[in-house]
Amino acid sequence: MKIALLDTETTGAARHDEVIELAFAVITIDPDSGRFTGLDGHYRGLREPRVPISAGALAVHGISTQSVRGHSLDEQACRALLAPCAAIVAHNITFDRAMMGRLWSWTLQLPWRCSCWGFDWRSIGAPNRRLQSLLAHFHIDPGSAHRAGSDVKAMHALLQQDHPTSGRTFLWHVLNQQSRTRVTVQSR
Repeated sequence: MKIALLDTETTGAARHDEVIELAFAVITIDPDSGRFTGLDGHYRGLREPRVPISAGALAVHGISTQSVRGHSLDEQACRALLAPCAAIVAHNITFDRAMMGRLWSWTLQLPWRCSCWGFDWRSIGAPNRRLQSLLAHFHIDPGSAHRAGSDVKAMHALLQQDHPTSGRTFLWHVLNQQSRTRVTVQSR
């Protein structure tokens, strides 16, 4: 089964803010265990926004106006990679799905899953649901925290960890969540 792990960095968190960095990895997993079996593609790109990058956002991700000037995302390439996926996993779909929907409305129709709220992290002793806290809890190097490419790699490492009792990965549990963000996962 193909799924995508996706992250965005933005100009801020308000309604008018925009995506300035997008990264995702399309991976193949065993649907019975959630274990990684292959990399089918990946994308990372910067985008010059129409609105200023807020000071708060800049302090978090360090992406300056100069670093995105003249850059754009390849919508056609992204659509070709994301459309066949059985699920798009983001660590906070409320944020990433909304930002992607403002960028490209067709992404709202994709089957999204949330690794933040789609699993009860406290049930296995994690201090909270924040990605950086979960990475520290599982001794995973976050790389360049709050950069889309590094966060996707870190999310992959986190979600490939085995649940302590089920023998399946955390990714399997996220994909098979029973919540309001649930969508049907079908092999494509």
